[in-house]
Amino acid sequence: MAAFVINEWLWHDLSGDNGRERQLQAISLIADFGVSQHQVVVIEGSKFDQKAWGLCKSVNQLAVQGAVAFVVNIRLNLDKCIVVKPDQLGPFPEELLAA
Repeated sequence: MAAFVINEWLWHDLSGDNGRERQLQAISLIADFGVSQHQVVVIEGSKFDQKAWGLCKSVNQLAVQGAVAFVVNIRLNLDKCIVVKPDQLGPFPEELLAA
C-alpha cells in the first residue's frame, strides 16, 4: 500500500477541460483508485480539495459522476484518505525543493 498526493490537474481532466480522452482517463483513475489498497493524502481546504467538492455541482454529468465517486469512495473514507489540516503541515523538505 502507498499514500499518494494527487495533482489538482486531475479535476481539470475530469471536468473535460483537457478533452474527452483525459476525462475518461480521470474517471478510470478514480474508479481504480477507489478499489485499490492505496491511500490519498488531501490537505483540507486546499485547491485540490476545493476543486473536488466544486465539481460535484458541475453541469457536466461525467464530471459530477467522477467527483461524487471520488468524494464518496475516497475522500470521505478514512481508510482511503489521509486528511491533513493546513496547520499540521511542517516545512517543505529541502531535498524535495532541490529536486
